[in-house]
Amino acid sequence: MTLQCNALKNLKDVNGNTIDGFTGSCPDVSYDKLYSFTTNATGAATAPTNVVVVNASSIDYNSTTVNLDWPPASGALAYNIYRSKVVKLGGYAGTEVPEDYKIINTTAAVYESQSTDTFPAGENFVQGQNQVFYRYKVVSLNSDKNESATSDFVTAADTVAPGLAAPTASFRTDYADGNDTLDVVFNEPVDEVSAEVEGNYSVWGFNGTTQVTVTKAFMKSDRKTVTLTLDLAMDNNTAGTFRPLVWPHVKAGENNSCNTGLAGGDNGPITDYPAASAPYQFVCGTVDNVLNPLPTPGAGDVLLSDNTAIVAGADGICNTAGQANLTIVHAAGLVSPEYICITSGTDLDLDSSVSPLDVAVYPVVVTVNGVKDVAGIDIAATRNEIGTAGPAQ
Repeated sequence: MTLQCNALKNLKDVNGNTIDGFTGSCPDVSYDKLYSFTTNATGAATAPTNVVVVNASSIDYNSTTVNLDWPPASGALAYNIYRSKVVKLGGYAGTEVPEDYKIINTTAAVYESQSTDTFPAGENFVQGQNQVFYRYKVVSLNSDKNESATSDFVTAADTVAPGLAAPTASFRTDYADGNDTLDVVFNEPVDEVSAEVEGNYSVWGFNGTTQVTVTKAFMKSDRKTVTLTLDLAMDNNTAGTFRPLVWPHVKAGENNSCNTGLAGGDNGPITDYPAASAPYQFVCGTVDNVLNPLPTPGAGDVLLSDNTAIVAGADGICNTAGQANLTIVHAAGLVSPEYICITSGTDLDLDSSVSPLDVAVYPVVVTVNGVKDVAGIDIAATRNEIGTAGPAQ
């Protein structure tokens, strides 16, 4: 700008400093000319270095915050944070489509050398089958709020491996509904290509000794559920099918009796479940749903109307009249396990000691390998197996 001599002479910054290089006295017209000046007393701030994503290892597909941290930069009064959203079309192997960097601290500068970016509703690390991740740059602001050069960018992305969701009541029921399909549910959206490879799934039944072939894998629209088609139908009651038992159980040993390992007796109570457990608290039965010959229930016990099982009475022991324990005779010609004790309840978890003659078994297990999430991370080895017996593991 052009200022008259007296204006130049009296121009000062907020600390009372006059313009460097001004000499002479007014009204010397030789000073009526263009002057460039700044009130910056500290010089330019340096660009931040060593910016890190603090919570990088815990970011999963639905995380909504990113925590950034960096050492204080020389000459920095405050900082601005810039973010670029990057979409990989078609998933982790797709084409990157980055947005321009935009400042995210729009209401005020950041005065500490750390910041948390909280996404608006609907923003996270996956969109349909597209992977999403975010790049961040930080710039310093000097006392005049002038920006420094930018830091190197850092990336925030989904780093948590997917797993199988815990089994639900409908999941267990699906094992014995007479159909040849079974739904497997993941705990986050998964990559459709790897999720629909039949060979990535192994289904085992009959105490882990019979493998059932998966002929097709189809991902549903929720992107978490995969329907497996099997080469055998699943039905507890029909010979020639894949007849999985939907409860964990104890298989009787040499004496053909349902035993527990309680001291002093050949048979003991199976630990009770909460009163809300349904449909049974204590059950003895056969996987063939046949009691042959038909036993007489002991005192307090109930024989189910379809002759499939005896529900234990107040003592929690499966008894027949006049016997210390229940001996179940296997029906001739059937191929499933011969003698079993079954526990049932909402958690469907075996909760008893097993005698040396008996074996605890979990009848149906699905194991998954090679399936990735939308970020391209393989399923966790600690959560890739699920069965009718309990949680994913």
